[in-house]
Amino acid sequence: MPAKDDTSVIFCAAAAFTRDYLDAFGHGNIVGAYVTHGVAYNGYEGKGRYGRFVYHTKRWRFIDAGDHTSYDATVAGGGCAFTQMWVIRNRHIFKPYAMSSDSTRSNVYRALCEKDGKLLIAQSRRSVPYHVFVKALMSYGFDNALYMDMGSGWNHSFYRSGQDMHTHLHILFPIRNDTRYCTNWLTFYK
Repeated sequence: MPAKDDTSVIFCAAAAFTRDYLDAFGHGNIVGAYVTHGVAYNGYEGKGRYGRFVYHTKRWRFIDAGDHTSYDATVAGGGCAFTQMWVIRNRHIFKPYAMSSDSTRSNVYRALCEKDGKLLIAQSRRSVPYHVFVKALMSYGFDNALYMDMGSGWNHSFYRSGQDMHTHLHILFPIRNDTRYCTNWLTFYK
C-alpha cells in the first residue's frame, strides 16, 4: 500500500473491487485482468459492464475490457492497467450491476474520468445516492468514467496539493486498522 509519508506520491486511491476477505494477498481476488509494471495478472470475473484504464509509454487511455490488442500493448510496454465498472463510456451512462440493488443507498463515490483528452478524478463531496453522482458526472460532460472502489471500508485514499505537490496532505478516507483486504490502488507519482 502506498505510504502517505512518501512525498513522491501525489495521489492514491482504491482502484478495483476486491472479492473476498482473505488472510493473504491473492491476484485472483481483484476484479478483472490487470497489469503491474508490465506483468499481467488475472483476477475474478465481475458482473456488469467493465472497462479498463491502461498506461504505458507515457500515454493513458480508457479501453473496453475486450480490447486485447491495447491490453497486450500495455503489457509489452511495461505499463499498468486495471479493470473496473464503467460509469460512462463515450458519453453514455452505464447502469452497473453492483449499484442496481438499492438506488437510494448513499455513499461517497469516486471515478477516474476523461474529459476533452484530460484525466481527472471526480469524487462526491458528501454521501449521495449513486444516480445523483452519475448525473453530476454527465453534467460536467465527461467522455469516459470508471468507478473506483475496492469494497466497503477499504477505500483509504489521499492526495497532495500545493505548488511543490507535497505541501498539503489531504486524507480522503482514513486508513483502517485492518488493511489486509486493501489490495490495489491507482497511484500517481511526481
